[in-house]
Amino acid sequence: MKEEKAISCAYCGAANEWISVEDRLPKGNEEYLVWPIPDSEMNIITAEFQPWDKRWTQDRYDGYGWDNFYPDVTHWMPLPGKPDNK
Repeated sequence: MKEEKAISCAYCGAANEWISVEDRLPKGNEEYLVWPIPDSEMNIITAEFQPWDKRWTQDRYDGYGWDNFYPDVTHWMPLPGKPDNK
């Protein structure tokens, strides 16, 4: 996966590109659009990056209550901006 530096996001528009976690990690504790590892059977998700332990986290409801889930992420990008209210 190292040679795959950026993947275009068809959902986000051509100007946005994925950033490999091997190239760079986010600096802040914010929510990002992330691409989980291919064998995780997950689609694009949002997750928060915790810079103090370099780990991604997502809150999930499992039917009984909320729990933290720690996805293995290969690529990330900032969330797109809000839509225009036209």
